[in-house]
Amino acid sequence: MFAIRAWNFHPNYQPLVPQPPIVFLQSYQGRLWMLFQDGVLTKTEYSAKQKKGPLQLETPPATLPGAPKPKNVKRIDLLSSKEMAFQLDQNKYALSPDGSSIVACGQWDNSFNFVKLNSLAVTPVIEHTDVVTAIALDGKVYIPKTSDFKAYKFLPKGNKLATVSMDCTCLAWDVTDMNKPVKNRKPEKVFYGHDEQLTCVAMCLDLDLVATGSKDSTAILFNYTKGQYIRTLKHESEVSLIAISKWGYVVTYVRQEMALYLWSVNGELLNKIQGVGLLTSLLIDKQGQFITTGGEVGYVSVRTLHLNSLKIAFQWKVTPKVTSMTLIDEEYLAVGLDDGRLYVMLYDPLTFVDLLRKQLNIKSV
Repeated sequence: MFAIRAWNFHPNYQPLVPQPPIVFLQSYQGRLWMLFQDGVLTKTEYSAKQKKGPLQLETPPATLPGAPKPKNVKRIDLLSSKEMAFQLDQNKYALSPDGSSIVACGQWDNSFNFVKLNSLAVTPVIEHTDVVTAIALDGKVYIPKTSDFKAYKFLPKGNKLATVSMDCTCLAWDVTDMNKPVKNRKPEKVFYGHDEQLTCVAMCLDLDLVATGSKDSTAILFNYTKGQYIRTLKHESEVSLIAISKWGYVVTYVRQEMALYLWSVNGELLNKIQGVGLLTSLLIDKQGQFITTGGEVGYVSVRTLHLNSLKIAFQWKVTPKVTSMTLIDEEYLAVGLDDGRLYVMLYDPLTFVDLLRKQLNIKSV
């Protein structure tokens, strides 16, 4: 049931010849977008024949725009700075809420770019004073129509984008209306607090939180709506990756220690797992129950966020290096590899829960 299916989607694919890494993956309304490190952008349609059945991907995929021929393939000009050139990762890309654009950062001119998917037109936004190192996007908060809980009215409304930079700041943007001219956009929040360049960022609008990580060995939590500092999470070394669960957990990864930290939003260190290897990706599902990790460790691991344990529920053996991951309709896990291959696995939280119960000898109620 958890078998891996593999594809090669680069238009210049040749058997036994490694292709450029897949640096970004994102699904939207039946389409899976793939961005390779050489700037080639492809999309493929997908559908499941039956519930929890194998995912069917269109082969070959469409290449935007034009036919998938080597001379006609259109590429996104990534304009990466020398320092960023060999560190391209999925934290530098996001798909706009309406699926019309890819947002990309890491450019030498301190900009982040909106790339229109129908034309590949690139529009830069320059507000930071140094290179933008990572971005994060979160969608609208779900508010039940029958709810009279007054706190809902204080939560952020619309879709938000956060950008962090070597200039030690985090800027927050409203991207609800993608028809608004990009050049007219100005940040609606500015977050300060770090002493060295920022390396990663995460948002959870359900909790009204923005979390940033930095080379100064700290992660900082901010209240989005008020634009206020909340607290600092101290580490031993540079914070490389960060993620937030809507259940109030914050996960940070420190590359130098090869360690995962599990925090509560109140700043309590709940657990620290060392020896997890070199990771490139942290992915929390929409339900906020599990975090999936991948990198150069040879495995993609699904870990529980409950029980304060980060205990592994399931692992897939995956080689070589994992460069990107995304969930497709919360039912499939798509994994991009360093050699350009795409892996797709069934993602079933209920099965993960059953596996954990067996490991911990917990009887189901």
